[in-house]
Amino acid sequence: MPLPKGFVFTKESREKMSQSGKGRIFTDEHKANLSKPKTKKRPPFTEEHKRKLSEARKKRPLKEKTVKLKLPRVYSKRPYSTGKHNVSNRPEVKEKISLSKMGSKNPNWKGGVTPKNTAIRQSTEYKDWRIKVFQRDNYTCQECGSRGVTLHADHIKPFAYYPELRLVIENGRTLCVPCHQETETYGWKKSDYQLNEKI
Repeated sequence: MPLPKGFVFTKESREKMSQSGKGRIFTDEHKANLSKPKTKKRPPFTEEHKRKLSEARKKRPLKEKTVKLKLPRVYSKRPYSTGKHNVSNRPEVKEKISLSKMGSKNPNWKGGVTPKNTAIRQSTEYKDWRIKVFQRDNYTCQECGSRGVTLHADHIKPFAYYPELRLVIENGRTLCVPCHQETETYGWKKSDYQLNEKI
């Protein structure tokens, strides 16, 4: 009789079962039987049996579901969905997609709380500017000549003080992080740069 689900043996019962198995010696025959598979292997079909099975299957009509599964699958190849044929990679389409999700049209719009500088830095135009600066400089730091390191696209004339030069490629240069930190326009040094410019 099978035990009910969740049944737990008492400590005393477990101890009795443990003691009953100790010192037990299995015969070679018993060990051989334990190693045998529990189910018997089906003998191979005879040629006569195979023929009868084949004829029985031919007479049986296929179900509608089976017929549908056996139909060849046709996969549509859409060249515009991948690689250079991707429509969304075209500049005019990029611009259209960008405008359709800008400002209050965006589902994450919260009333214009994003700072203007952040919005510019996250724009497609700014990302394109960075890539063009890197490509022009062959992904090489213009100060120390490092390659294969983290690179920044630095504005020669600061981003904050020269809004008209933000997306001008000539105003950009490729620098590695240490070289960028040494520039006079990096981070908190911008305020000193502005004072020097005014003087």
